[in-house]
Amino acid sequence: KEIMKIVELHRSDFIKAWDEYFKKAWIYIKDVAIGKNKLFIELYPKKIIEVPFNYTPKLKKATKEELENYKIIGGGIGIHFKDLDEDISVDGLIRDF
Repeated sequence: KEIMKIVELHRSDFIKAWDEYFKKAWIYIKDVAIGKNKLFIELYPKKIIEVPFNYTPKLKKATKEELENYKIIGGGIGIHFKDLDEDISVDGLIRDF
C-alpha cells in the first residue's frame, strides 16, 4: 500500500521522466536513400547520417541493385541488405557516426 501511495503522489513526475527517457533512448531508422557513393540514413528523431559505402567491405563492393535490395528490420533497429547478407545496426551507426 505504501508504494501505491508514493506512485500516486508522484505519478505525473514519473510519467514525465519516463517520456523524456524514451525520447532520448528510442532512436530508430526511419528511411534509407542511396546516393552516388554513400547511404543517407534518416534516423528518428530528425537526424540524417551519411554512411560512405566503404563503411563495410560488402557495401564497398556492392552494385547499385544489391544496395537497393534492403529492408529496414526490427522496427528500425537495423538495415538488412539481402543480396549482400549484410546488416547494419542503429547502435553501430550511432557509435561510428
